[in-house]
Amino acid sequence: RVSQVVRSAAFSENSPATLAFIKYDLGMLLLDSPVESVQPTPVLQDLRMTQGDTVTVIGRGANELLRGEEELGQGRIGDFLVDDANGSVIVTTSLVKKSSTCPGDSGAPVFKRIGGNLLAIGVVSAGTNFTNSQGKCVVNGRGLSVFVDLQSESSQLFLSQFDGVQ
Repeated sequence: RVSQVVRSAAFSENSPATLAFIKYDLGMLLLDSPVESVQPTPVLQDLRMTQGDTVTVIGRGANELLRGEEELGQGRIGDFLVDDANGSVIVTTSLVKKSSTCPGDSGAPVFKRIGGNLLAIGVVSAGTNFTNSQGKCVVNGRGLSVFVDLQSESSQLFLSQFDGVQ
């Protein structure tokens, strides 16, 4: 059970959706008791993302193939190509045509595969896509997605207040 939700004090939902504010779009769910049945995913350290890198997102939001209400909340995996990484945020486009992050994916984990292991590198924050009147995700333009970079100074400062975050 979640006992507390902690948000970055530097982020406000009323802030403009600019890279200067998105880099603070982090939160932490504190649980009543430890979850011992799963191995935590380590956060990647000392390997900055660069243009051309590939990252993976596991989201649960709307999607372009939505057939009905039962499809919402189904986990989906997508690979993305890094367009830009400035040390605070990671900007990507999808590697799969008509697939991208969509409304409801915010907060989803972003991973980098290294040697067969998935390492956490970011959190989904924003994108250019939207949901139409049928609830389907519409990929807008190149389907840009913006992720908070967990290796950034602002992310590390936020995460350092929690025991056990590696």
